[in-house]
Amino acid sequence: WGNQLVEMVSTDPTVVTLGVNSVALKVTICCTAVLYMKMLCTLLIQGGKRIIAGSRPEEDQALLPDFGTQSLLDAPVAAEDTEKREAKEIEARWIRLVSNDTENIPMGLIAAWGSLFCAYSQPWHVGLLLAFTVARVGHTFAYANAKQPHRVFAYMVGVLATLGMCANGVAGALLA
Repeated sequence: WGNQLVEMVSTDPTVVTLGVNSVALKVTICCTAVLYMKMLCTLLIQGGKRIIAGSRPEEDQALLPDFGTQSLLDAPVAAEDTEKREAKEIEARWIRLVSNDTENIPMGLIAAWGSLFCAYSQPWHVGLLLAFTVARVGHTFAYANAKQPHRVFAYMVGVLATLGMCANGVAGALLA
C-alpha cells in the first residue's frame, strides 16, 4: 500500500527518525487544505450574515453604510420587524455553525497529524481522514440548510472518524 516512505534521517542519536507513507502524507495535507478553505468560506459567510443582521462593531458602519446601524449590543427586535428577526436567526445559525467547526475541526486535525506519524494502519488513516473531511463539509451544508437528520449523521461520522484516528495512532504507538 504505497511502501514509498518519506524519511527524515539524522545522525544525532537524540533525534527520532520518522518514516511516513507518502500517500497518507499527501492525503493528510490535502484534507487539511480542504478543511481550511471550508472554514475560511464559513467564516466569510458568517461575517456577511453579521453585517446583514447589524451585529458588526459600530466603527464598521462607516465601511458598510448600505446596511444600516451596526452594533455589538443586541438591541431588541420588534415582533413586526420580520426581516430583521429573520436576519438575526440566520446570523445565530451561522455563529453556531462556526462554533461547531472550531470545536471539532482542530481536534480532528490534531488526531490526523498525530496519528500520521505512528498509525497502525496507513489505509485506515487515509480512510478515516477522508471520512472526517467529507463529514465536516457535509455537516456545514446540512447546518446551513437546516437539514436533519443529515446534520447529526455528519457530526457523528466526524466524531467517530476522529476517535478512529486516535485509536489507530495509539495502536501504532503501542503495538507496532
